[in-house]
Amino acid sequence: MDYFATTEFDLQVEDLLKRWHVPGMAIAVVEDSKISSKAFGYGTLNPNTPCTTDSIFDISSCSKSFTAASVALLVEDQKNHPDLQWDTPVSKLLPEDFVMIQDEYTEGVTVEDILSHRSGLPSHDLSSLGERSINQDTATSVTRNLRNLAITYPIRSKFHYCNLMYTVATHLIEKRSGLPFSSYLQQRLFKPLGMKSTHLHRSAVKSAGLASRLTLPYSWNKDTRIYRPVNSFEEPEAQGASAIYTTANDMILYICAMLKKSSPLTSVVVSELTKPRILLDDDAEDLDLFTSSNTYALGWKITFYRNHRIISHEGVVTGYSCVAFLIPELNFGCCALGNTSDAGSVGETLIRTLIDNQLHVPSNECIDWNERAQNLRAEYKGDSKEDYEEVKNDLLDDGGLNSEPQTLPLETYTGKYHNAGYHEMQVQIKNGQLFIDANDRSMRFTLTFEHIREQRIFIANLIESEDDEEQMYFKAEFALEDIDQGDGSPLQAARMGLQLEPELEQLIWFDRVKD
Repeated sequence: MDYFATTEFDLQVEDLLKRWHVPGMAIAVVEDSKISSKAFGYGTLNPNTPCTTDSIFDISSCSKSFTAASVALLVEDQKNHPDLQWDTPVSKLLPEDFVMIQDEYTEGVTVEDILSHRSGLPSHDLSSLGERSINQDTATSVTRNLRNLAITYPIRSKFHYCNLMYTVATHLIEKRSGLPFSSYLQQRLFKPLGMKSTHLHRSAVKSAGLASRLTLPYSWNKDTRIYRPVNSFEEPEAQGASAIYTTANDMILYICAMLKKSSPLTSVVVSELTKPRILLDDDAEDLDLFTSSNTYALGWKITFYRNHRIISHEGVVTGYSCVAFLIPELNFGCCALGNTSDAGSVGETLIRTLIDNQLHVPSNECIDWNERAQNLRAEYKGDSKEDYEEVKNDLLDDGGLNSEPQTLPLETYTGKYHNAGYHEMQVQIKNGQLFIDANDRSMRFTLTFEHIREQRIFIANLIESEDDEEQMYFKAEFALEDIDQGDGSPLQAARMGLQLEPELEQLIWFDRVKD
């Protein structure tokens, strides 16, 4: 790859890392089975440790393709698993564990459905309990909790990105193989592919004696203009959807095997993994020039760019990001791994530039991929002030009223609340506001409440604990009951409703836990 080896490319990378505030990045390219890799910046700061192509990163959602490939290997093994097909209902394979809130979903959702995000279940990302919980979720408990989670659309009618279903897939793999998912990955994928530095979970990297090559995740604070280290946690509740740690040199071996369809990724396996299953919700006005609509396969997205089929996926978690691309018809593939959430924007820009160069696109026809990435980021981040005003106006319009002062004491609302699917949350008072500390979640966050009207309608402000820039506003409501016992406070909140899942029209209701 000529352009990859130029000073111009190096300068472009260094410039983008500065613009996007990314400490370090490792990139690898394969063309006609020839592999090249480069690294830039730092894997850790204070002290600064140079990033190398053997530095280890969390690839977050790029882990999904490994999960899908793991299932594909079981499907291919018809001698030992004749009843496991892509169209087999998951409940037939996990009869006691896989139960959804409606019978038709329990009986109808297939193996293919859970891996192509078309099960009808929205993300419910905030329902899982993480390492800080006294009852951290596992693949088994995540699967068994499906029966408590609301669904949104009919099966196979709409793409709904759902991390939970990929964790469910690992429960299926463990049941069928008799191995922990981490061991299955090592035996069936990582070792056969020569991925010697790749492990499920950060702790496994350390146990393998590779701690010195682990990068640290960072978040850039635009106010202080400094990098803040991000906490890393063990995430059994997210396995399958995330939590694979690897290097650019290892990841490109996986991509190379996909291109060559070499064992264990046979032509049948690769064909199934890259077969489009459902159309993504692309807005035609937002599509790039010369680009088709996106479809989702199994752990991979499929699109066409300038008449070439591109297979890709991205992964983003606070402090890490990864992008991976394949163009089978050109026997070309690449990946980029970095240690901030915005590293993916840099990787996308660089890889898209490499693809344009590979396709010999005239300079006057090239898309400004960095500008595109900036626009997408601005759209995704949004304007928090505008979001707040929009939610507030909606809540006022609902009742045709103006915002009202809160007259009930805050103690009216405090206490523990429970929902079967979302577990327990405790409403406290902090700095004169109602407050929930939800750092026991897999995706850690806090909530503060602002009264709007009727002593029961509030705006909840959710702030991700590891990234103060990530926040959202939504409706919260308390159902009040009369408990007059002559103490002058006749009302107490009996239930709490939170709009924790954006795809659901209804609130998620928590019942107050009686003392």
